[in-house]
Amino acid sequence: MTVLNLQVSSSADDVKDYGGWQPTSADAAIGQLAGLPQGSWFTWNNVIIPDNSIITAAQILCQEKSSFGSGSSVNVKAAFIDQDNATMPVSQADADSRPMTAFTSPETTWFPTGSGDPWIAIDVTVPVKAIMDRAGQHYGDRLSGHIHGGTNVGTVYIAIYQYDTAAASAAKLDISFTDNLVMSGDEGSVFYNVYTGW
Repeated sequence: MTVLNLQVSSSADDVKDYGGWQPTSADAAIGQLAGLPQGSWFTWNNVIIPDNSIITAAQILCQEKSSFGSGSSVNVKAAFIDQDNATMPVSQADADSRPMTAFTSPETTWFPTGSGDPWIAIDVTVPVKAIMDRAGQHYGDRLSGHIHGGTNVGTVYIAIYQYDTAAASAAKLDISFTDNLVMSGDEGSVFYNVYTGW
């Protein structure tokens, strides 16, 4: 098994999604504010996973910057743009028009610490596998996804670092996979001939 560690690598590749499209915000708040969900979009480039690989696990990791709210936890969920080599949306209208995988379920519960800048994770194995299994998604393509506030009521959120504030603290995507080599053409013929003795 191989683990690919990716990280948002430019200002254009993370966007705060609350109160308007904010590509250069200092941070993104994940959760609820006055009953309205807050979220963030991310693009990870150069997903160097060989075609036909088997995705065994995937998680998004965000670094907590601060927290606020009336609750002791934040429910979050994630989905990915259901397109080959998906680019970051350029506006809220563009984001709303994109086909998406189903949100992760059940929701993940994050417990704010308010200090220490811990990394917090959400399992995205199911949506990442759905995208990587697409016939048109290939080695080196992009993945673009969205973390969104869940079912918390009231005001409770965790602020996470974005690239513009601290590049080393930008959102990460870790994908575990195993190669599933499929030979074709001359390689497949050679394997067949050697194996059968023909």
